[in-house]
Amino acid sequence: MKASLNWIREFVDVKASPQEIADRLTLAGLEIEGMVEQGKGLDKVVTGTLLKVDKHPQADRLTYCEVQSGGQIHYIVCGAKNHKIGDKVALALPGAKLPNGMEIQETVIRKVKSGGMLCSEKELGFAAESEGILILPPETPEGVPLSEALLLDDTILEVNVTPNRGDCLSMKGLAREVAAAFGVPFVEVPRVPTASKDFSIEGRVRVQLQSPDLCPRYSCRLLRGVKVAPSPRKVQRRLESCGIRAINNVVDATNYVMLETGQPLHAFDLSQIRQGQVLIRRAKSGETLLMLDGKERPLQ
Repeated sequence: MKASLNWIREFVDVKASPQEIADRLTLAGLEIEGMVEQGKGLDKVVTGTLLKVDKHPQADRLTYCEVQSGGQIHYIVCGAKNHKIGDKVALALPGAKLPNGMEIQETVIRKVKSGGMLCSEKELGFAAESEGILILPPETPEGVPLSEALLLDDTILEVNVTPNRGDCLSMKGLAREVAAAFGVPFVEVPRVPTASKDFSIEGRVRVQLQSPDLCPRYSCRLLRGVKVAPSPRKVQRRLESCGIRAINNVVDATNYVMLETGQPLHAFDLSQIRQGQVLIRRAKSGETLLMLDGKERPLQ
């Protein structure tokens, strides 16, 4: 499993380096198979705003861009076609050494001086392949390090959890292990208080446990006034860094809680529950399930 060290540190105040934490967890029986420092290689890559996008005077396939970042104006020659005035972009300044090994310097392209580069996801190490430059969300602050804007100042641990340590299949579980390994307290983060009786499913939904040997207990709660929308960027980044695709605030909330606590859960649209009941049972022969990625998968 992938685990965010920043997330773990919310529950345990340990000053040790990522490598020291990985070593202690390995000694405790949790093998750390890998460690990725997010944001590594992004020094001198900052956020900027495109003020002007003109055709290159000497090349039809290039553009000449005026980029504002940190109160300064940078003039950049760009070969991409997916950008426009007002876009927030990732600007690699001279002296930057990108994750793909590229070193950025001031250069002259077709007799026009270029003071940096507008980066694609591939050049930033975010994707194996990409088309065009990375266009950042419009609310991205301008003139800050890209790693700060995208919340990349984190270390991701690849943890091999053995079958007998299901208690470590969550951020809280790993945090308890770190607390024990370093002899420091585990701190429970305050959460939302218990909901009122208005959130009861009584008279609204009936739950039937038809496979109690596999699921001895199933609990439900009703939430009203929910508006489906994108999740906050911090939530999206945490999910993505742990290998889960962000979808919307409802789905992301369930996945966030699952990663944090180790408790699987799911959200249903009350209006779509047939006959007002949730059946907990094994799959029937030949049944399929339509997943959120649009693919239908056979059930066993």
